[in-house]
Amino acid sequence: MTVSLLKVPQGILVGVRLRVSASNGMKALDASESYLLEKCPTGEAWSAPLCHALMIPIRLLLCSLKTTVYYDAGTRSQVVVPSYHPGFHQLRACFPTLTFQSSTKGFRVEQLRRKLQDLALGQTNEVRPSDLPRCLQQLALAVVASPPPDSTEVRI
Repeated sequence: MTVSLLKVPQGILVGVRLRVSASNGMKALDASESYLLEKCPTGEAWSAPLCHALMIPIRLLLCSLKTTVYYDAGTRSQVVVPSYHPGFHQLRACFPTLTFQSSTKGFRVEQLRRKLQDLALGQTNEVRPSDLPRCLQQLALAVVASPPPDSTEVRI
């Protein structure tokens, strides 16, 4: 997963891209791409992108796989565990193997930065407004309402 953000006058523009790869030499698959406009305190700017990034594999039933979050170090030098969203700890607990890796450059991070800058410049329907506390609440309800997937259902 690659995560970046861009501060804009309306809030924080969040970009998350999920790429799934297999360990057997098959090509990787771009599985999801999300762009959100989140309003949160400036000092907590990285809470929303990290929470949204962790929600995507949970919704796609991929959280049991080894997961690495590559975050844009150009906007944040280190991952700080978000303290004002207790939901972050619950999301993080869903991943048996979750690591965070900073990335200052590289094709995926630079591509995501350019996309966020383009989205911030013009009118687009790709960015959707988001309310993180409401998203966390809806996800919790969905997880409680659905039975856990059989481990044989998801094969990569």
